[in-house]
Amino acid sequence: MPSVIAAIHHAYSYSTRQKLFHTTSNDLARIIVFCETKKGVDDLVKSLVSDGVRGVKAIHGDKCQLERDNVLQSFKDGKTCNVLVATDVASRGLDVKDIQLVINYDMPF
Repeated sequence: MPSVIAAIHHAYSYSTRQKLFHTTSNDLARIIVFCETKKGVDDLVKSLVSDGVRGVKAIHGDKCQLERDNVLQSFKDGKTCNVLVATDVASRGLDVKDIQLVINYDMPF
């Protein structure tokens, strides 16, 4: 059984995205990033893509079912998507193996 390590890294304002970019730039196979809102998911994906992170896709309730299914399948396959940015609502029912890192981007205080 794989071990689970929990760690908290606080990042405030401008440094949050830079820390996330550094984390997703590593050679980790699969990363899930949870955001609080659908707009936050879309904004973060746009920012990461513009910062040069490849293989980033979004999944949330405003996406049509076909798009959600395609994104989830590409994340499971790991060929075109290795960073999945999702709302916490989208986390319910996700069944993906071999996740190396889960990031709560919008942590409540």
